[in-house]
Amino acid sequence: MKKIAVLIIFSLSVLLCNAQVDSIKLASATHAFNSGDYESALSGFKDCLTQALQNNDQKKAVKIYFNIAKTYDMLGKVVQALENYQLSEKLATEINEQLPKAKALNNIGALYREQKNLAQALLYNNKAEAIALVLKDSLTIADCANNKGIIFEMEKKFDSAINSYKTALTIYRQINDSQHVSIALNNLGVLYKQMGKYNEAIDSYKQALEIAEASEDKYVIAANNVNIGSALNEIKNYPEGLSYNNKGFEIAKEIQALDILTAASLNIANEYAGLKDFSKAYEWQQKYTTYNDSFINIERNKQIAEAETKYQAAQKEKLINEQQFQLTKKNYWLLGSAGAILLICLLGYTNYKRYKLRQETKLQETLITQQQLSTQAVLEAEENERKRIANELHDGVGQMMSAAKMNLSAFESNIQFKDEKQKQVLEKIITLVDDSCKEVRTVSHQMMPNALLKKGLSSAIREFIDKIDNQILKIDLYSEGLNERIDANTEAVLYRVVQECVNNVIKHSGANRLDISLVKDPDGISITVEDNGKGFNTNEYEQNGGMGLKNMRTRIEYLKGTIEFNSEPGKGMLVAIHVPA
Repeated sequence: MKKIAVLIIFSLSVLLCNAQVDSIKLASATHAFNSGDYESALSGFKDCLTQALQNNDQKKAVKIYFNIAKTYDMLGKVVQALENYQLSEKLATEINEQLPKAKALNNIGALYREQKNLAQALLYNNKAEAIALVLKDSLTIADCANNKGIIFEMEKKFDSAINSYKTALTIYRQINDSQHVSIALNNLGVLYKQMGKYNEAIDSYKQALEIAEASEDKYVIAANNVNIGSALNEIKNYPEGLSYNNKGFEIAKEIQALDILTAASLNIANEYAGLKDFSKAYEWQQKYTTYNDSFINIERNKQIAEAETKYQAAQKEKLINEQQFQLTKKNYWLLGSAGAILLICLLGYTNYKRYKLRQETKLQETLITQQQLSTQAVLEAEENERKRIANELHDGVGQMMSAAKMNLSAFESNIQFKDEKQKQVLEKIITLVDDSCKEVRTVSHQMMPNALLKKGLSSAIREFIDKIDNQILKIDLYSEGLNERIDANTEAVLYRVVQECVNNVIKHSGANRLDISLVKDPDGISITVEDNGKGFNTNEYEQNGGMGLKNMRTRIEYLKGTIEFNSEPGKGMLVAIHVPA
């Protein structure tokens, strides 16, 4: 697990203003922010901003712009967050408010870093640090050093990263800021782990864990336990690593922290594999797959929340507020002058809107690319883990079981039995060992079929369905155009999806016939899986749960393909898949 704990240092406390006119509303918005009700906080801060602008209270406006930007950032709306940080910085420059300017610059740098624009991020962090050093503001100096450490770490400049993290850690300790001390220690732990300094990483994580336990922050406690367990795995201390990961998993399960559950499950699977307990390793690998697929779906839905409709609604609301403010100050102007000014404003806004849309499009393209790379890495890691466990089962446990069978057979030929019953008991033992060997081979082949590795998709699916009793379920497979091998990742994803379809038919449909069609043509690959079972309402199933169908959809969308489920009660089920060339 790369980083579970919160490693990005923004100014964590929302800037507060001491105005009296709207102090109650501002206090309410701040309380909503601290409680995690960001939508209510955003609405309250916008009302306070309107009042501050009408009163020409620019100092308050600087701080409220910052609060709005911070709230947008917590909602995952990067474009709006950047825009409001820039407004806060610009206004702070105009009225010579240097500390708010430094904080806004530092957070702008953090946003650029999140988009992997490291050169621009470092530029803004350096600007913020220069101002903070002049003002001798310890907290902002430390925040800038911590953010620069993250940039250096991403650039693989590990010595510079360590120096920056240690500078931040020293200042946080001097000002007795335990929350930031914990974050800096966590950053050091992650960095030491990347450098292969696992004992130093464990020490940093344990110090961070001690602080988190004192503050009773369950999320950070769970994250640090899993971080420690992950580092212990690297030095093959599987028993102690298992203890920490189990503790982290239980706390994460209590608070429903899906990212920590995903990482802990994978760590525990690796630990059981290292301890040669392959049954539990496979069980935890399945849990990891379930949590990981759910985590991908949640992350993808968060990105989709940046939809055009909501953005347009927010922009219209902003425009209405600006027009109302202009009308209040210009109500004595002549109608002709007001119309001309309004026309100029609309033209300017149109150009500005087009520019913002272009910028947002570029940002969305960057986010989509990152999503695709992340999904590809997850699926490749899953297939690699399946291969590793399959090899362990086949070459490790399988070989030992075969040796045990051979030794028992040799023992049978040398022993003198007192009666036929003793001989039958030994033969039952040999049969049991033989059945276990076959079961190990079956499980290893299901996790990573040899036919898929050697012959391709069509042969692997045919080998899979040949193992199913055709007296219970008759399966017809039609294949066309798959004589040549296709991309290995595509083969693996399509095999898993077809395997899931067949397993669903066996478990749930009550069907006695199943037709599978695989066709490759210049347009791409088309797959249909159709049974004559009892069917179900697919819309209702996907809305009320349907994790299996959602996982299949996620895998096919990773290939930029489409998957459709067509079923009604009593009319069987049809799954239609198309992956473009």
